[in-house]
Amino acid sequence: MDSAIKTPFGRAVFRRFLEMLKEDCFGCQNDRNSQIEHDVCLMMDSGAQVIAYFDYAYDDILDSDPARFMADCKGEPEEFKLALMEEIELRNT
Repeated sequence: MDSAIKTPFGRAVFRRFLEMLKEDCFGCQNDRNSQIEHDVCLMMDSGAQVIAYFDYAYDDILDSDPARFMADCKGEPEEFKLALMEEIELRNT
């Protein structure tokens, strides 16, 4: 399978994933300078971020554009989802 994150659906999920990190981060919400106050975007490791946010981001994009997902996953939705999750974790480290 080609890189899942390079598909339009994969890029949309990754953007939504990053948005969700910023939305829940105290430091980002309150424009804090201290890295310690960025509890979600900086202090949480990438594995924990994926566990906490990936499924929500994935479902948000899937619900908004199921046709794009079907085109991008090439009939292998579970493999595509797992590949995308792994790529996001690696890219976000």
